[in-house]
Amino acid sequence: MFNLKPRSYEKDSIVLANEHNANSIFFIEDGIVEVYTHFEANEFILERLYRGSAINQRAFFMQDYMYVDVRCAKDVKILEFSQEKMQEIR
Repeated sequence: MFNLKPRSYEKDSIVLANEHNANSIFFIEDGIVEVYTHFEANEFILERLYRGSAINQRAFFMQDYMYVDVRCAKDVKILEFSQEKMQEIR
């Protein structure tokens, strides 16, 4: 718990972008984020995540890339746990 780094994002900020290496897992402390993608020049919201949700967990543990984008639907407070911190506590 003490290794979680608090972060704040304003509405419409990009938290994670497509094709970035997933080197952190995020927990939503407050707010709403949208997971979305683009297909044939159209944007599709795949899911809205709320307080208590984890972002990027599969890609984080598989050390994979992101294949979707994540942005803030409103102001958001997030707790970040990085691969670097995980290596420190192992």
